[in-house]
Amino acid sequence: NSAISMALMCDSEDQLRGYFDKLSIGGTVVWPVRDSEWGSIYAQVVDRYGIQWMLNFDKSGSADK
Repeated sequence: NSAISMALMCDSEDQLRGYFDKLSIGGTVVWPVRDSEWGSIYAQVVDRYGIQWMLNFDKSGSADK
C-alpha cells in the first residue's frame, strides 16, 4: 500500500515507455504499457521505493495519429 502516488502526463509514447522502463527497474509492474479504454496509452508501476506511478499519453492530442 503506497502512501504516495504520482501521475505523469507524457508528451509521447516513447517518453512514456522511457519513464516506465526506468521506474520498473527493481519495482513491480501493476499495469504494463498498453492502450486503455479511454483512448490513451497507459501504464502503472510501483518503483523500488514503493511509490506508485501512473503514466498516461493521450493519443487524441497527438500529431502522430
